[in-house]
Amino acid sequence: PSASASAEATTNGLTPENSKGRELRLSDFQEPSATSDWQEKRYDLASITNTMGIDTKLDWQNDDEIELRLANKFQKVTFNAGQANDSKSSDLTVKVQIFADGKEIDTVNVPFNDAHAFDVDVANVNALKITLTPLDRMQLMPSMGLHTTGVIFNVKAE
Repeated sequence: PSASASAEATTNGLTPENSKGRELRLSDFQEPSATSDWQEKRYDLASITNTMGIDTKLDWQNDDEIELRLANKFQKVTFNAGQANDSKSSDLTVKVQIFADGKEIDTVNVPFNDAHAFDVDVANVNALKITLTPLDRMQLMPSMGLHTTGVIFNVKAE
């Protein structure tokens, strides 16, 4: 029998058509690195309960990033970021940095009990990276033993 002539797509297939009106899931993001700890489940953050989101564990050794490949087809990406209510520590802040094709375009420090809304202009952007870094009260990496769970949720691309 002859081999199939169909070609496999080489992108994750995120398009304005297939993402319209829906929240993006972990499977819509570029495959994270092997050392990454992203997972998808339901969370409580501040006064928001039972929302679907994507989390990563953050501590003195670990920050994390996640990336969308937009292929210059979108105008904006919106999302919220915060810390899960069941995080091990409530004393940390999560620094959320957003990079568009390698250039830092926004940075916000999000304290525990807050869910910050982001509205990012992504016209002519292919790679959008979101980096989460834990910080202590001195704005430094936290000491050993302090952990938090950084969550991004309500992610939409249009």
